[in-house]
Amino acid sequence: MSMKEQEIREFLSRLDDAPPAQVKKVRFPDLSELGSSQMKISLRYLEDVRVTLCAELGEKQVRVRDFLALDQGSILQLETVAGDTVFLQVNGLPVARGEVIVINDVFAVRLHAIEQPRVFGDGEVR
Repeated sequence: MSMKEQEIREFLSRLDDAPPAQVKKVRFPDLSELGSSQMKISLRYLEDVRVTLCAELGEKQVRVRDFLALDQGSILQLETVAGDTVFLQVNGLPVARGEVIVINDVFAVRLHAIEQPRVFGDGEVR
């Protein structure tokens, strides 16, 4: 739909006659006023949240040619043995410390300590 010049002028003149829009300042409640005691959320809301749990068993330096030669079933021998301390991380954050154990030829981790989450000045838990 195209407008002729006269129609455009009439349209613009009507815009000038319209009352100005009213602008009101909005005040949102201060979130810091809500203390943590007022925000009680059950942990049940988090029960089905998936996280990545990682137990770092050790490190090994290899040459690129040796890395490229790895295939399914390849074995990398680590210096870690049963009884060594390992650290568990959830989504990259340290959460626990334990030891490597072997149960029926299967490696497992026995937890010894669970870390307390650290809250920083910006309120972020790391």
